[in-house]
Amino acid sequence: MNRASFQFEVLTPAIAGGATPKKTAEIRPASIRGQLRWWFRVLGGFKSQTGTVRDREKAIFGSIAKDELHASPLVIRVAQAPISSAPMTMVDLDAPQLSGKGYLLWPLRTQEDARATIKAGSKFELQMLWKGDASLWPDLLALISVFANLGSLGFRGRRAMGALSAEELQTLPEALARFGNPTVISVKSLDATNGDNAISVLGNWLKSWRAYGQTGRNNDEQKFAGFRWAQSDHDLGAAILFGGERPPAVFRAALGLPLSQRFTSRRETLDWNTREGRFASPVLLRPHRTANGKWKALVIFIHNHEWPENRTVTAGRRNEVAVSSALLKAMQADPRLSPL
Repeated sequence: MNRASFQFEVLTPAIAGGATPKKTAEIRPASIRGQLRWWFRVLGGFKSQTGTVRDREKAIFGSIAKDELHASPLVIRVAQAPISSAPMTMVDLDAPQLSGKGYLLWPLRTQEDARATIKAGSKFELQMLWKGDASLWPDLLALISVFANLGSLGFRGRRAMGALSAEELQTLPEALARFGNPTVISVKSLDATNGDNAISVLGNWLKSWRAYGQTGRNNDEQKFAGFRWAQSDHDLGAAILFGGERPPAVFRAALGLPLSQRFTSRRETLDWNTREGRFASPVLLRPHRTANGKWKALVIFIHNHEWPENRTVTAGRRNEVAVSSALLKAMQADPRLSPL
């Protein structure tokens, strides 16, 4: 049996709701376990294991399938849990509406949307107990390292919130080398000065690719790297609702769904969805602090979670529209990004 404890710090506000997310935020073992399982699956399981990724996952995390039921030999506990704040809006979190930070925290714009939060700088202890094959222990330490470097906790976790850091862990390249398919992710970075600045940097970067702006007041957005794709999506939505020539494909759908397109001048909204349900963004934004205290704003591309070829998206009730990956590919090739 192997045991270890890790001291974690919350780098950016963790909107980590429990049973009552609008009232209390908490760091839960189940949430951490879910993150560990997600990264394990994305990276193809441990290189030292044999069998399919599903078989490798069952060996670590157990199974509830009727014909192969068995408990996980991995136990995760949280000690010294941080204290929750009162429900907070984007204003409470110092995120002005037109700022990069405000762009990422837009879902918290009203008091009705407010959620409890674990404040940046809060600390907790993660305890790991492994009852399985001792030879897998170094691999599990690598999984914790990946989680500490790239993972997050809570609402808006893909959009810079709930970023984490831990002491005395492996470097990210050392940790990734223990996985079966580490090349399915690309980690790139922008410079930042602190955690709050990293949120703003990432928000402005994403906005530069997605924002169209308001008709008649979008001069700044027209200079953005992604404006032509945003304009095309705007024109496509307008054509579906009001008639006119339709561009052949939608671009922003490849960055996550559902997506609501609002035409405020006509008081109309067009909802973009998949028939299969939510499509999580393959682009993750993470503030990151290196071992020597230097801050980076990470952009993580999850290649094996990109939009499938030949799969369409539904606009409104009946409109099937092709999805283009051109915007996503341009983001991946952005010269402003540097390899981590």
